[in-house]
Amino acid sequence: MTRRTLLLGLAMGSATLGATASVLVFSSSSRGRARGSTGPVALGERSIYQLDSRWTDDRGQTLRLADLAGRVQLLAMMFTSCPTVCPTLVREILALDRGLPANLRERTGVVLVSIDPERDTPEALHRYRKKMGLDPERFLLLRGEADEVRELAQVIGVAYAKTEGSDIAHTRLVTVLDAGGDVAHQQTGVAEDQERLIAGIGRADGLGAG
Repeated sequence: MTRRTLLLGLAMGSATLGATASVLVFSSSSRGRARGSTGPVALGERSIYQLDSRWTDDRGQTLRLADLAGRVQLLAMMFTSCPTVCPTLVREILALDRGLPANLRERTGVVLVSIDPERDTPEALHRYRKKMGLDPERFLLLRGEADEVRELAQVIGVAYAKTEGSDIAHTRLVTVLDAGGDVAHQQTGVAEDQERLIAGIGRADGLGAG
């Protein structure tokens, strides 16, 4: 077994935990830092908008996660030099976004967060936006410092690890946040169960889809 295969296996195994809501508990006395719990936390118990991290988009503008509050957000983690998994996931998300019912789509945003902040500068993210045809009115591309990326990944249950060369093994977890930043739904990928994801978006929005 190669080192890459081993790391990928570990990442995929962690994804199962992430998909079953292995989310960290936020301390009510300390906003922005998370402390480990003794067991899984029910999805939606705490808002990720409590994280006090700063992020930069592909235009070089700085924001906090709390700035995303007010509407449903579909969030996934990726990196722009990913050869296969990320482009496939992003295309699936793009197709899903285009196919959402109009009344739901206007109240839903899409956030793609890089797990490779060393290479994914705002300029690299902007090139990726153009390459993938991501509408700036619909898709927000973010990068953060390495510690902030790891913190967000741990909170939502995304596993990733560098492998041989420049590759990064990572899970394909897709997260639906409600308007307050609570995790309302998670699943691995999009195409395998698109209807369930749309239903999750609808529930987060309060439409009761599905």
